[in-house]
Amino acid sequence: MAFMACKSTSGKADLSSAQVNYLENEGRNTVSVLSIDYGDNENQAVFNARKLAFQNLFFRGISGSPFNDPLIGIDEREEHSKHKTYLTDFYSNRMESFILGSSKRLEKVKGGRKRASVSLKINLRALRKDLEDKKIIKKFGL
Repeated sequence: MAFMACKSTSGKADLSSAQVNYLENEGRNTVSVLSIDYGDNENQAVFNARKLAFQNLFFRGISGSPFNDPLIGIDEREEHSKHKTYLTDFYSNRMESFILGSSKRLEKVKGGRKRASVSLKINLRALRKDLEDKKIIKKFGL
């Protein structure tokens, strides 16, 4: 099931119940997803859900969508090692600039943790251009 498809291979987070689901797209320019993840507080849960959406785009693709192939590559550990500086900066400082719109819903779960359900509309055109400009991926087409 989708809950298990997003399990982390990094060992840093328990993503066994985190998920990213395709909602819609506008051609090849945008994709809208519902991303669900957890955190110790509201900010961390929302950040984790947003980051999970991009991790899926980068390393897994979005199942059931026209974007089911990963943008960067399927070996997340290797790709993260090769592009560590870019990815660290991206998640810390630049991720929000590729989000065209979002809404969130938060719930308390066992142990006082928070569960964030975040709907995101991601600017894929700008994201691909950024990945190409930073030489993370090769330019597509002629």
